[in-house]
Amino acid sequence: MDFLNIIITLLIPVVLIFGGLMMWKLPAKMNKLIGWRTKTSMKSEDNFAYANKYGGRKMFILGIAEFVVTLIAILIFNHPITQLSATIIQAICMYFMIYSVEKHLKDTLNK
Repeated sequence: MDFLNIIITLLIPVVLIFGGLMMWKLPAKMNKLIGWRTKTSMKSEDNFAYANKYGGRKMFILGIAEFVVTLIAILIFNHPITQLSATIIQAICMYFMIYSVEKHLKDTLNK
């Protein structure tokens, strides 16, 4: 696997790390462009702030985990299929992260 492929494969975890950190530590005011924008989070400013803090922390943790696992997989299995496999696994992990955050928000904020 060449250097460019490694960078591309690690791009998703890096975006999750920095995006999650920004949402978690530097939350924006409710808007239509950035932040955790779902039906539940956009109901109020408090919901939006809570969703960004909680979702940002989860994104950050997932990004760190994906980065470490992907880097180890690339170093151990230096094969072209590793990039595709890692990207598919990253996408599946992001889906489950989004689902779990939304479930938590609905359970917590809709009381």
